[in-house]
Amino acid sequence: MGLGPTPQSVGTPGVKSYTPTRIQMEVLARRNAEDEQASLRQRIVELEEKLLGERLAHERSNMENISQNGSNSRHHVVNHSYLL
Repeated sequence: MGLGPTPQSVGTPGVKSYTPTRIQMEVLARRNAEDEQASLRQRIVELEEKLLGERLAHERSNMENISQNGSNSRHHVVNHSYLL
């Protein structure tokens, strides 16, 4: 083999310079990890929004119950015992 120019160095069309497979695999693994991390962050945001909505609905429901009962104090259950 000669020590002359390579097809890549002279710009031969259709010939590509390939990066080593190990580096390609590391780059791909990093991209996949970053994509998964972004997906997980998005899922966290969605779950936080859902939880906030549920909390607000629960608080709204509690406020409606308080206003219907006319008081925000504890309600006491009265048990009546009848002697026959």
